[in-house]
Amino acid sequence: MANRLLGRATIKADGRTLQTKRGCTLDPGGEQRTAVVGSRSVHGFTAELMPPTLDCRITQTAEFGLEEIRSIEDATIVFEGDDGINYVISGGFSTTTPKLAEVEGEITAQFSGTSCDRA
Repeated sequence: MANRLLGRATIKADGRTLQTKRGCTLDPGGEQRTAVVGSRSVHGFTAELMPPTLDCRITQTAEFGLEEIRSIEDATIVFEGDDGINYVISGGFSTTTPKLAEVEGEITAQFSGTSCDRA
């Protein structure tokens, strides 16, 4: 039997399902390593902590639009994959100013938080 692969995701903010379009991307953050290169060898690496980020496009509705996205802070943001693998961003907040496009009422949004864990 074939394994189910990720094909769709449901995004929720504090339990509220967002009307997202295809193409959401989740970066769980964590440690980003950079090689330290000498004149003859790689000496090792440095590490920098990076926050989790979730980029998505959301269809604006009468109940949920720019103001609601902009006001998200200290939220639990869930990325539910149809493959059964879910991720939770704790302490989630809207990072960039959400932008509304006329075509299809599409809002471009980005969220971040304090941590991202597989649920």
